Amino acid sequence: MNFLQVLIMAVLQGITEFLPVSSTGHLVIIEHLLQVNTEKGMLAAMILHIGTLLAIIVVFRNDVNNLILELKNMYIDIVRNTITLWHNQRRNDARRYLKILSNNNRKFAAMIMVSMVPTVIIGLLLRTTAERSQSSLLATGIGLLATAVFLIVTNFTRQGEKRPLDIDIKIALFIGAIQGFAVFPGVSRVGITIAICLLCGLTCKFAIKYSFILSIPTIIGASIVALAVAPEGILSGIEIIYCIIGTIVTAAVGLLFVKIALRLIKKERLKYFACYSLIIGIVAIAYHFA
Repeated sequence: MNFLQVLIMAVLQGITEFLPVSSTGHLVIIEHLLQVNTEKGMLAAMILHIGTLLAIIVVFRNDVNNLILELKNMYIDIVRNTITLWHNQRRNDARRYLKILSNNNRKFAAMIMVSMVPTVIIGLLLRTTAERSQSSLLATGIGLLATAVFLIVTNFTRQGEKRPLDIDIKIALFIGAIQGFAVFPGVSRVGITIAICLLCGLTCKFAIKYSFILSIPTIIGASIVALAVAPEGILSGIEIIYCIIGTIVTAAVGLLFVKIALRLIKKERLKYFACYSLIIGIVAIAYHFA
């Protein structure tokens, strides 16, 4: 890969990661147009995802800080409840237990953790198949069409009213399971998670927040796996430098674009993203058979 190729990929990643149109799908298409080696392109794309991860953490830093604080407090309360349980059983007492999910932030943090379970399981089960499809414009086009279908269906649903305290484990597991299928190119992680959140009755604002916060542990986990299994020496020293610079560019573009993207992603506007994904999907499939 040369620097221009990485730079184009970085800018594209920084823009499309925050829209329900599949950044991975766009990267697969651009890699074909730029004739980037598939294995190198896959690893570079995963490295560039770290840039968008940084942008997400910066934009949602208050929520992230609150969730980390509440996770710590939940752990402390669980330890206290364990001590209380031991005391009650030993002395036949009836001391009251602390309520673990006592506020919205605690419930939100717990549901994020629950959603990650099926995401990890499904992601690992489908990883090999997904990696094989990374070089296929046909698979990418089908993924983009699937994203379009999700967004179109969501456009006809009623506006939800559920907030963190209204979510149960089944909803969190369902959201996480659907996100697991975003390992396939063309399937927009942002698009399908927001769509499923809305279909489950979440408010649009909370659906967007859920999707982006859930992406933080997802991207971290996927990056660790990708770097761990990457063949040794697949990227040359200069290509690694290009990817590091690209990651910085991706983070900068993401920070500049993410707030615009968050304003663009509204329930009534999802149909426009659906039409876009539909067109790009058809183009990718047509290009495959050309």
